[in-house]
Parts: sequence; C-alpha cells; structure tokens
Amino acid sequence: MTERANVLVVDDELGPRESMRMILKPLHNVFTAENGDSALKTIRQEPIDLVTLDLRMPGIDGIEVLKQIKQFNPNIEVIVVTGYGSLKSATEAMKYGVKGYVTKPYNLQEINTLVDKAIEQRRFNLKLRNFFKETVLSGAGNGKENGETDPVNGNNLDDRKTQSNLLEATETKFRQMKESQEDSTKENAVLEEKLIHSERLAIVGLLAAGYAHDLNNNLTPMLGNAQLVQNAIQTKH
Repeated sequence: MTERANVLVVDDELGPRESMRMILKPLHNVFTAENGDSALKTIRQEPIDLVTLDLRMPGIDGIEVLKQIKQFNPNIEVIVVTGYGSLKSATEAMKYGVKGYVTKPYNLQEINTLVDKAIEQRRFNLKLRNFFKETVLSGAGNGKENGETDPVNGNNLDDRKTQSNLLEATETKFRQMKESQEDSTKENAVLEEKLIHSERLAIVGLLAAGYAHDLNNNLTPMLGNAQLVQNAIQTKH
C-alpha cells in the first residue's frame, strides 16, 4: 500500500479550504492553513510533501509564501489554486517551480491529477537523491577497503554495477525532466488560453455594465415622463 502523502491546503476562505480538504483526505494526510504565516509555521513543524496555495490572502501574499517555502525546502511541491489568476501571477509562480496553476472554479479530476503527478515527482526525486547518496557512501567505503580508487575523484573504479545503476538513474532522470518540461509547456499554453479567455470575459462584463448603466440613465427620465403623462390623462378623465 502506498504511503499517504502530507498535503497542506492554504486558503484564507473557509469554503474553498474545506472543499479541498474533503477532496484530498481519502488518499492523503491533509493539513490546513488560513494565511501565509500559519502555512509557514506548519511547513516548519510537519514533513509536508505538497502545498496547494492560494495567491490573494491577507498579510503575506501567496507569491511570497511560495518563495519562502522553496527557500526552506525546495523539494516541497506546490500547486497554485487561485480565483484571481493573471498572466503576471502565473509567470511569477512558474519562476519558483510550481507543479501546477489552477484557477477557481476547478474540477475534481484536474486537481487530483495534478496532486498525483506532483507527489509522484517528489517521491521519485527523493529516491534518486537517496540512491546517489548511498552510491557515494558505498563507493567511498569500497575504495578505502580495496585501495582501488580514482586518484582524482576517489571513486571506486571496479564497482561496475554501481556505475551502471548510476548511469541508468541519470538517464531516467533526464528523460523524466524532458517529459515534465514538455508537459509543463503544454499546461502553460492551456493556462495562458484560459487566462486570456477569463480576461476577455471580464472586459465584456465591464462593458456590459457600462452599457446597462447608460441605458438605465436614459430610461429613467423616459419612464418618469411617461408616468407624468399617464397621471395627466387620468386626471382629465
């Protein structure tokens, strides 16, 4: 059975925060935070694997929280979930290596897919790092015992299996990075299209509100004059 990941949901609004918690809790250990300060405190106290992060919050904004999370532990994966997405905020978030950028309202499949991919990537990175660490320690130990080491790097030259495993792991990592980059490029293109569509809708909404306001201004005196005429007719009769 796969070990449950620790996920921190950060959102200043209770409704979205609890909704995300309910979505994720069947498969993960879910922590919640209502602001940036609380989120950073939890990060320091708990072994968090993944954070879903709102951007617009009182106090420390989401981008600053993201920055501090990555400074504290760059291996913690972050997915931005916001109702105030823009191309600027998306670009800023991508600079810090977020694994996803989702605008509200979102669908369950989208969130679950992003969370699963981010946690899978984190676990792969941890395994790879541990493998390199064990390989280095093993190589150093064998070299000291056998006396057959590289005079420059101090590596054990006769451990062909270790070298083969190291090469295979490195090639796998590069392949994963390439696939991740391709996926990220596609996701960014889709995100940009969504954001542009949202901005267009917002502009249409503003224009519609302006037209409605002008129309109401014109209709108000017309309606008033019509009522005056109606009252005058009724008075004569």
